Amino acid sequence: MRAVLRLVSDSPDGERAIEIVHSLLIGRAPTANFQIKSNSVSRWHALIRRGDAKQGGGYQILDLGSQNGTFVDGKKVHSPTRLPAHSIVRLGDQRLEFQVYTDSASDTILTRPGDTAPLRERVAILVCDVRGLAALSDRLGLERISATLGAWFRRIATVVSETGGVVERFLGDRVLAYWAHSGMIATATPDAPSVVEGRSECQAALAAARRIATEADSMERWPDGSPFRVGVAVHCGLAAFDRGSAQEKTAPTLLGEVIEEALRLEADSRERGARVVWSEAVSQLIDPIADAKSLGDMKLSDTTPATHVFGV
Repeated sequence: MRAVLRLVSDSPDGERAIEIVHSLLIGRAPTANFQIKSNSVSRWHALIRRGDAKQGGGYQILDLGSQNGTFVDGKKVHSPTRLPAHSIVRLGDQRLEFQVYTDSASDTILTRPGDTAPLRERVAILVCDVRGLAALSDRLGLERISATLGAWFRRIATVVSETGGVVERFLGDRVLAYWAHSGMIATATPDAPSVVEGRSECQAALAAARRIATEADSMERWPDGSPFRVGVAVHCGLAAFDRGSAQEKTAPTLLGEVIEEALRLEADSRERGARVVWSEAVSQLIDPIADAKSLGDMKLSDTTPATHVFGV
């Protein structure tokens, strides 16, 4: 089965469809996963994400504090709302259809001439996690904290976009973003990927991580008075870019072991006394950071040696 979001309203880009794998950030901003060029759509308007299997799976949509609202089958979205198959989603004056297909049916819908093989390139990856959200959801319920969570996702998307990155996916309350060499997607080929130093990408990702930590300090407390806390990790390595159809004009999908390594870096460093951490691979490609401290070695995968970790 595949979940697909199709834009059916009149727009400068015409009718388009995109498969939703993990999550989909929708908005007017050029770096949104699904950009809609309509003045009635906010820069970061809504987020669709796959639900936790423990909560029945499926897909949910969350409004990110948009000016004109998000509606599902005519009802305004105030909290994470389940998307039934074949439901109608409206963002401002734009109409979209959420559809679920069997593999055989969706292949004919999503495949276009010009599809290309994945490309490999060095990227800097950022993972941000909201601390203690699971326990908070158990106490208050997701509906009571959804407004705060939506505002937070909106802030992260803005920071990532302003520093040249792309929000690749949302995994529950975690955000995964990446920074890649400019022009890489247009010039590299599967047989001969372009080789870039990666310094600027790591520098930008770490700058974004520190900005995100500062943004968290200015967030309002949760409804029960608990402080808003986050952790951010930055890692780099080779990843594959699955560009999909050249006609879709959407951000490529990121694939590779480096993603799991970045997720593990964030998860395993939670008890090491730093809100922002980065790997030795990143440290080698950035300018020295005066207030950085050594956090020791860490295994990021079962097949590679331990790496040194730094943090602030």
